[in-house]
Amino acid sequence: MENYYSVNEVADMLDVTTRSIRNYIKSGKLIGLKIGGKWYFSTDNILDFIAGHQLVFFMDKNDSAINKSPYTLRFNLYFEHVSSIQTFKDNILDYHQDVYANDQDRLFYYQIYKEKHAELLLSGSFDYVINFGKWINHLLQQQTDIYEVTYTDD
Repeated sequence: MENYYSVNEVADMLDVTTRSIRNYIKSGKLIGLKIGGKWYFSTDNILDFIAGHQLVFFMDKNDSAINKSPYTLRFNLYFEHVSSIQTFKDNILDYHQDVYANDQDRLFYYQIYKEKHAELLLSGSFDYVINFGKWINHLLQQQTDIYEVTYTDD
């Protein structure tokens, strides 16, 4: 049987308030089960919310712009806690927006694939991929619960 999490547990996982969780439910961003007047969420519900909540900025990895770019770099990541991958992603996104946001030929893609696995994909010029990739790698080395992994689609 799949584990289900309460509003309080999901709020702790995502490092947000229970009020935020209730707002996500009301807006339809977070889907769950209401049993006896209380909300419960499966792991899939939580991962779907995370992916939907943060993919607004990113492009589809099958986008022809990515496939036509001269260089692509992929990071396959394993994470222990949802809050840590959220913070990691936010740091990368902030840096990308500060340094690369006005450049049209530079693409950054992020997705949570399966439970505790995420993918970062950089695509564009050699300098962009190498420099931004080095910056991400340096940030990754400072993490205690996010790791690069060899991951294959099953």
